Amino acid sequence: MLVSSASCFLLVILAALGGVELTVEGRPPSSAGHRGALRRATTCVPTTSTKMTTTTFTKTVTVSGASPSAQVGTTIKVSSLASSAIDITSRATNSAATSKVSTTAPAVTKRAISTTATAKKAGLAYNWEFNQNWTPWTSTVGSKISWGYSWDAHPMLNFPTSKLNFVPMLHGNAADKIKWFQSQIPNFPVWGVTHLLSFNEPDMSGNVGGSNISPAQAALDHQRIFNSTVSMKYKIGAPAIARGSKAWLQQWIAACNGKCKYDFVSIHFYGRTPQELYDYVGEMYSTFGKPLWITEFAAMDFSSGYSATAAEAQAFQNAVIPFLESTNMVERYSWFGLFNNWNNGNALLYTNGSVNALGKFYMTR
Repeated sequence: MLVSSASCFLLVILAALGGVELTVEGRPPSSAGHRGALRRATTCVPTTSTKMTTTTFTKTVTVSGASPSAQVGTTIKVSSLASSAIDITSRATNSAATSKVSTTAPAVTKRAISTTATAKKAGLAYNWEFNQNWTPWTSTVGSKISWGYSWDAHPMLNFPTSKLNFVPMLHGNAADKIKWFQSQIPNFPVWGVTHLLSFNEPDMSGNVGGSNISPAQAALDHQRIFNSTVSMKYKIGAPAIARGSKAWLQQWIAACNGKCKYDFVSIHFYGRTPQELYDYVGEMYSTFGKPLWITEFAAMDFSSGYSATAAEAQAFQNAVIPFLESTNMVERYSWFGLFNNWNNGNALLYTNGSVNALGKFYMTR
């Protein structure tokens, strides 16, 4: 397919295997997204010239309907148009060599990766550093934003619950947080709540936005709060863990001993390349066997200090969002984040609160 010089195109050839779905195999961030002090249509990036490259990645093949353990390794060659103007370097699985990943989104086929229902997946993670201008996110033609959360039990800042699905969170297990969360439960039906989020980054310390709870204590508190008759009306997320904390969640599940209600697994991802995200999603899904919510992700790495430029962030989104939209491993996702003062390449807003190019790209891509 020919494209104009003002747009870009990436062709990803995945193995055309009937009756199977492909899933990707598998920094702990030093901070989380909702802190008071922040820590941690669609246009392609113009290019001047392109070249064809072939990259080999290791994937896993999962038979539809089979358990995560019923997988076999396979290797897929991915041919893509690599931009000479902007590209992202990613590590091929099990290889020290690096390869160029195009700035444009992969054309994921239905035969290659099973699609989820047509429900919109993209959401907004926001807090007090947002100017409350919801109109662009709810009224823009072609917007794919369908939900949001505030790291709190309340849809503060005039969140439009009649237009977007609000998802309450119990951020931590402190007595005041639990009391506040429980006080809001009667409002959940009024707000149209369908899902609830458990503790935010219990594997991380409070000074970086985590809730700092041991797996054993989190298991007890999760049962006490989310196994109630009221909460049984909703889909519940497991505690949202930072990247690199898979062991914490495994210990939490063991401590639950089958008694914790959770319907999906919440994860956070911060990294430099699309391939890292593909690998992480595949690893977490194959480990836990539940739909994933990526409630924080961005093209940045707190351990190294890397943060993408605006062009790199758009290239990252352009590569990963078609994957997130197409794979049945991911149920919902939200970019980090909707903040006026998030003045770096990952920002969805200008510092005056208006939607920037990346924000427009994210909502309509």
